[in-house]
Amino acid sequence: MTQNGQTLIGQIIIGALEKSPRNFNRILEICHSTFPDELETILVGMENDGIVIRSEDEYKLDPSIPNLWNTIQNDWQENLDRAYKASSDIMTNIHLPHCLDYEWWFTHSGRQDLAYKLINHSLLPVPKCIAFLASPLLGAFISSLVPETEVYILDRSKTTLDTIGKTLDNKNLHLIHYDAENPLPTKLIGIAQMAFFDPPWYVEYYELFMRRCMQLTYGNYATVAMVLFPVLTRPNSLQERRQVIETAMSYDLSLINIEPQVAHYLTPRFESEVLNKKGINVKNWRKGDLALFFSDGSRLPENIATKIERFQWKEALIDKVKIKVKIKDENRNVYIAPEILTVHGSDAILSSVSRRDPFRDEVDLWTSTQRGFKIKGWKVIWKIIEGMQDGVTTTEEMVARVQESYPDVEVPDSVYAEVEKVWNQLKEHISKR
Repeated sequence: MTQNGQTLIGQIIIGALEKSPRNFNRILEICHSTFPDELETILVGMENDGIVIRSEDEYKLDPSIPNLWNTIQNDWQENLDRAYKASSDIMTNIHLPHCLDYEWWFTHSGRQDLAYKLINHSLLPVPKCIAFLASPLLGAFISSLVPETEVYILDRSKTTLDTIGKTLDNKNLHLIHYDAENPLPTKLIGIAQMAFFDPPWYVEYYELFMRRCMQLTYGNYATVAMVLFPVLTRPNSLQERRQVIETAMSYDLSLINIEPQVAHYLTPRFESEVLNKKGINVKNWRKGDLALFFSDGSRLPENIATKIERFQWKEALIDKVKIKVKIKDENRNVYIAPEILTVHGSDAILSSVSRRDPFRDEVDLWTSTQRGFKIKGWKVIWKIIEGMQDGVTTTEEMVARVQESYPDVEVPDSVYAEVEKVWNQLKEHISKR
């Protein structure tokens, strides 16, 4: 494309004319207070370059310019039905969301509202590629809604990506198992003209995800969109929101708009357990604000690892319940008898979903039904969980797996009783779903 079409104002004009022909005054309104004489000069240049056609007082795109918008609008209802069907199938098959993975997912209507606003309210041309960070189900929905657009979903939950992959058959959908705390794979730098992220609602996560989005959109005029936590989320939310906006500005992002209460969330099972424990029964109460930014693609942040979470966890899936086990530094040549203990008294249900709650440091085993425990002998317990995931049915086979993991150690005969006790405890808590 020629120089006139490659400027930011040129891209905004193309984005406007994709949707419909417009007269000069209407284009002037869209172009954010560009001086009229400057706009006139740019339009003349774009006309000379074969990008726009002027017919009397109206401008439209030259037919030689690709227009994904027409394709999207012509097939909108058919693709919307397909997207809803795909979303329903995914929700039927997916695991229970887990607090440690911050798996607050949007409602069906919330996904549609966000998809509509991302596609229709962006001032830039329809993106050829959209990247989604920490929002896998919205990414899956949009990949069905705009099947001609390349969609990259980057998420740290492999179980979520596996479910999406088994449900959707779209050659333009790319599922990447990725934790944003790690450097972005080099091949993904500069792939997208739009990036959307829905991070955990903490300032340090916004900074991390903005860094990754700037890398994903490097070299392109792009829309960077995020869900912003509402002003009453915490006592200091106003100050924290200001920090998020200041971080965006430090990355040379320009704020376009903030739309309140757009992102509507399902109440996950783990949060319902906490609320029910406190005698509160509410559903789908959580909403977030949608913030849209421009990026001119000139900023490429350093591609470094950024550690936020203190602990590493192993993950298993048993009957749709996701189980996370904290990795501990145990001597591989010493057998430690497995034991499961509650964190607070006799109640296994954890009392908070907040990352800042001090109880989190005490939890070693955490289920997506919000059951949490301290453990001893994490290596043995992990072998039991692996066995449950693999469908082991006898104590003998389970013990054999444990013994295989200690090739140079004599495992005591008490292992049979110990394994059976822990196994029964796990089955009891997993069944409470």
